[in-house]
Amino acid sequence: MGRGWIWGVLCLCSQFVFAAESVIIFKQESAVPQELSLSQLQQRIPSIELTTAEPHTANRLQQYRGFSFNKLLDEIYGEHWRDSEELIFHCLDGFQAMIPVSHFRKYNTVLAYAMPDRALFKLNSEVAYKKEIELAPFYLVWDTEKNLEARKLDINFWPYQVNSIELVRHTENSRTHPPKSSSETVLRGFEAVRQHCLPCHSLNGEGGGKAPEFNYPVNITEYFREEWLKQWIDDPAKLRWNVKMPPLRANLENRPQLIEDIVEYLKFMRNFKQKP
Repeated sequence: MGRGWIWGVLCLCSQFVFAAESVIIFKQESAVPQELSLSQLQQRIPSIELTTAEPHTANRLQQYRGFSFNKLLDEIYGEHWRDSEELIFHCLDGFQAMIPVSHFRKYNTVLAYAMPDRALFKLNSEVAYKKEIELAPFYLVWDTEKNLEARKLDINFWPYQVNSIELVRHTENSRTHPPKSSSETVLRGFEAVRQHCLPCHSLNGEGGGKAPEFNYPVNITEYFREEWLKQWIDDPAKLRWNVKMPPLRANLENRPQLIEDIVEYLKFMRNFKQKP
């Protein structure tokens, strides 16, 4: 009876560990998605450790354990991934990071799954909204020691809680892309919205799931006065108490013009609504 009880507990524990193992899905256009567990990845790719300046803790050095992301992409997609245009990182909390493939050709990155010096895969954020961040199942980490320029990357390019990665060959096929004949202002606005807004918001159903849709069924510029929308993008806290949306990054070049471009793009997309 005693041994039976112990065996039952062990079985329950093993089931819990199995259920809790990190899993990630890799997608590519019409190809069948690949779903791999952490242990399966460890069998195919050696783990490495990386020390980097962590942007969520005011650039304090932090060590991570994970996989060389370029080697992981080679293993999953083959070398042709380098000819694609973008990688989309889907996260458990609805966040999406849309990162140009050119960044991965330029900088060294690691898809982390643990911190060697900590039992829990978590961070206490010291920027924007101070809170504890759950990083699991996976966290994209940039090597800021070998590539100092990587410290200038948008914090949106450090997605955590990553549970799916999608390889995009051409962004012009996106529901968010304006026609090629669009004005320079609209095209600049499109790039800005993809980088700074769509990680949380969606447009025509494409983008993050943390914040409201921009275009369908009613475009945001059809119910939000333009001058107020610009102020909202600049600093939402000036218009609403206890707001969750952060202001557009303060250190962006030509920031006032960027806000104008974003609004012009959103106005333009009123004519290109698509049901999600």
